[in-house]
Amino acid sequence: MRDRRLVGWSFYSWANHGWETTVATVLIGPWLLSLATDQRPGTAVLFRVGPLDLRAESYPSFVVTLAALGQLAVLPWLGAAADRRPSRRPLLVVSCVAGSLMAFALAATSGSAYVAAGVLFIVGSTAYGASNVLYNSYLVELPGSRDAVSGRGFVFGYLGGGLLLAVNLALLVEHRHLGIGEATAARICFASA
Repeated sequence: MRDRRLVGWSFYSWANHGWETTVATVLIGPWLLSLATDQRPGTAVLFRVGPLDLRAESYPSFVVTLAALGQLAVLPWLGAAADRRPSRRPLLVVSCVAGSLMAFALAATSGSAYVAAGVLFIVGSTAYGASNVLYNSYLVELPGSRDAVSGRGFVFGYLGGGLLLAVNLALLVEHRHLGIGEATAARICFASA
């Protein structure tokens, strides 16, 4: 894997899997639940969505659902628009930077900022999905067998995401021994993604 494009493509996968493993899979549910129940007890109504009452305990699922629907609405359009552009790199940079900023901003949420945290996750998830659409669109331009290149890139991604997740879980488990609170440990994990 000496071609710079292959190296860059593989390490981009390494880096972007931090959002998927740390933020979207492990932290966002408990974080949103904690913020929402800070505002109201778990069974209390946060707000109404049409005729439905949204309880604090249901807030994380509601936000994750909205994030998935947002991706469903945006990503097909983005993929088609990217295919018509002579260069997808600016879009990739924008989506990567936006996702990174959303992870940093999530680290800054606290107290009753459950709505802000939910919006940040929805925007960050859409940015993450956009970066994946754009990242995968480069596969046809890379030298070598698509299967081999794709496999290698995803191995890098899973390895990078898995290593970051292991470090973050160790931080969350050992936060007291490090002299920091659990919320501070979670914020560090968000920022690291």
